[in-house]
Amino acid sequence: MELIRRLAAFVLGLAMLAGTGIAVYLVWHHENEVYGDTAVDLGNCPQTETVNCEAVNSSEYSEVLGVPVAALAIPTYLVVLGLVAIGRRKPRGWGHAFGLGLAAVAFSGWLYYVSVTKIGFLCLWCLRLYAINASIPVLSAIAAWRSPLALLAESGADLIRWPADARRALVGFVALLAITVVVDRVYRASLQRPAQVPVTIASGAPSAPVAASESPAPGSQAPRPLRQMGFAPGRNVATNFELAAHVGKGRPVALLFWAPGFRQSELALQTISRWFREQVPAFELFAVSGRRDDQNESQIAEKFALLDVPADLPLLIDDGFELSRSLDSNAVPSVVLYDAGGKLIGTGIQALDHVVTYAPEKTTGEQLIRRVGAGEAVAPIGDPQQYYPGDQLIGSCAPAFTLPELRTGKDLEFRVPLRRSTLVVFWSSTCKHCQKEIPKLVEHQAAHRNDYDIVSVSQIKPDKKDGISHRKVSLAYIENQKIAWPVLEDPGGVVSDLYGVVSTPTTFVVAQSGEVVDAWYFGHSDLDGAVAKALGRARSVQGKCRPLTPRPAARAQLGLTTPGGEETQLSALLGRPTLVHFWATWCKPCEAELPSLLGFRDAFEADGGRVVMVAVQEADQRDAVRRFAEERGLRMKSHLAPRGGLADRVDLAYSVPRTYLVSAGGGVVDVRYGDQKWDEPDFRKRVTYTLRNAR
Repeated sequence: MELIRRLAAFVLGLAMLAGTGIAVYLVWHHENEVYGDTAVDLGNCPQTETVNCEAVNSSEYSEVLGVPVAALAIPTYLVVLGLVAIGRRKPRGWGHAFGLGLAAVAFSGWLYYVSVTKIGFLCLWCLRLYAINASIPVLSAIAAWRSPLALLAESGADLIRWPADARRALVGFVALLAITVVVDRVYRASLQRPAQVPVTIASGAPSAPVAASESPAPGSQAPRPLRQMGFAPGRNVATNFELAAHVGKGRPVALLFWAPGFRQSELALQTISRWFREQVPAFELFAVSGRRDDQNESQIAEKFALLDVPADLPLLIDDGFELSRSLDSNAVPSVVLYDAGGKLIGTGIQALDHVVTYAPEKTTGEQLIRRVGAGEAVAPIGDPQQYYPGDQLIGSCAPAFTLPELRTGKDLEFRVPLRRSTLVVFWSSTCKHCQKEIPKLVEHQAAHRNDYDIVSVSQIKPDKKDGISHRKVSLAYIENQKIAWPVLEDPGGVVSDLYGVVSTPTTFVVAQSGEVVDAWYFGHSDLDGAVAKALGRARSVQGKCRPLTPRPAARAQLGLTTPGGEETQLSALLGRPTLVHFWATWCKPCEAELPSLLGFRDAFEADGGRVVMVAVQEADQRDAVRRFAEERGLRMKSHLAPRGGLADRVDLAYSVPRTYLVSAGGGVVDVRYGDQKWDEPDFRKRVTYTLRNAR
């Protein structure tokens, strides 16, 4: 028995030391997250739809009277540790430890309730402390070797009599708490809030992670070997390419990094490459795409061939993103500049209007490129300023869209002009910065309901097989926060793309006329002042808003043979939201997918869309394609024999099945590789609303 008691006391002491360490860690994170560097993260706490340690530990409930909740655990554990140390000499101390443990367990229960019902997330580090709290009464009872009821009665009696031991324990707790608060205040005062940096949204993220980068010292980065993609009918061949053979050879060099499938970077590739050719022909320009190990280089070639870029623009493949990493240029789109002598002038230029530096004067990407192209002696830039694509909307009409309301499922149309000034808020229930801003907006809008409207947009991730549901978490958060404004779901993220949203929260201030007058990319310490100032600007706007500048779009130009054997162009079959589905009779995944695709086709075409089937087989296979459908009872007719245009640059049979999502204007909005889940409601919704809102 004595051995068991000693072992329990020893384990309890270790638990108190571990708990103190965890509490200090949580206090450190809280202070940095709320008052210092928000880039700090808690380790060993992966973020899911139900777990978000950062959100819990920095929420409005993470402080009590200005003191971090985790800080309260420090004096508690140290007092219990002291009681463990004197437990053998003064057995009554076990009763005090038992009572403190029960109080800690009750407090843990309240914190758990707040996490689930108010914040909407759990914190794994907090759960670890809850487990330590639960161990205090259990191990105290074992170390005392008395029944819990006897210890509870002893604790209750001490609360009435307040003997000397209890008074000393209380004085010790108060003294330790005071020391903890003083140390915390000193540490808090030493912190400085850095410039705001947005958090990249998961959905629609580029192939390489977007990160703030440090510009390499000129000439410090040796160009890495690359491969250049060749385009020829029926095949794409990548050959080795030495960038070093071009840099420093008398012409300035520009590398334009982009990511296939990331619409912002594809748009920039088209716009910036055309501008280079027309405005600064002195540059030798290369398009560079990183390639993951699991990515087929033909997919990159196909996405590139769909874009309206100069016909002679070389496409380089950066395997494993080695070049982008060596240049510390992981953001896409991104332009890297070398002058004619081979000196690295700058990286991370994301747009022509991107302000890349203010030293010695304000300089945009366009100005810097022109100077390098003109042969001026230009000093290398340091870290470029943060760039927000949404700024390009300021002064123009807010893009219109139609999305389903998350709670009701009913479509809501956002069209200008509006009934009053409106905040269009892009957010997520799992975004820790949104967790701070949304409650403030709820409170402010409730007090100023007649002054302005709010329309919010959120991307909802599909439910996971393990039961985790982002949708349920979001609905619970909306209910807990009492959000009264419309919360619209953005399936596929196409509306977020229309607005150039790369982080959450992002808020656009839209005047009644529909003009975007401001854009916010982070939360506000003074939300009342920010809203008042923005609404003042919005109310001053007169007249109609300026129409949006049309954006270049990816397009699929090719000829086809119709089911009846005639020749036609794919463009003649478009003009409405369209699915162009490439398949083959010899493709087993195609055969398995076709029934669900054709089931979706009926509803899609009834809603005004069109499905164009294209078999990647020669024209003499027309009868074989027809028999294939008849033998399997498939109600379909298929075009075949793609040729010319895109088919002359890419072997369209390299990967089937494959589906193009084409807007009513003929732009290829997305390419879906492999067999898709056409019979799943969430996938159908993503396809439908992506095409409905495509521009």
